[in-house]
Amino acid sequence: MNAALQFCQETYALAVCVLNRLLATVKVQTKYLKCIAITTLILAAKINEEDEVIASVKDLLAQSGCNFSTAEIHRMERIILDKLQWDLYTATPIDFIHIVSFTQRGYHLLHWLNTHRLHPHRLISTHLHPSTSSTS
Repeated sequence: MNAALQFCQETYALAVCVLNRLLATVKVQTKYLKCIAITTLILAAKINEEDEVIASVKDLLAQSGCNFSTAEIHRMERIILDKLQWDLYTATPIDFIHIVSFTQRGYHLLHWLNTHRLHPHRLISTHLHPSTSSTS
């Protein structure tokens, strides 16, 4: 399904997290699980993807092989949004990886500055400060 829909990995991660939150909140009959799963993917795509990437719900259903109607998906969207109080954003494992990666890069930069006896406040040149520059 990933190859057919061309969504970014953040979209799939968000869909899984939204699905997980919903399943932790309400009891779901197994006959609705596939409809809920595709609907969480559609909702995640609406958040993370550019409008040009998102096909119509009818096309997404055809690509995913689901037997649900567009009306059923729209109804499920409203149910999910209601149950999660319209709060679909949740931190995903990918967000965690980005944070850790950023933190490690920041640590390595500070380590490099300290190794070379440079401090971030010394990197700003005081002679370029507007209050000390001449206007001749």
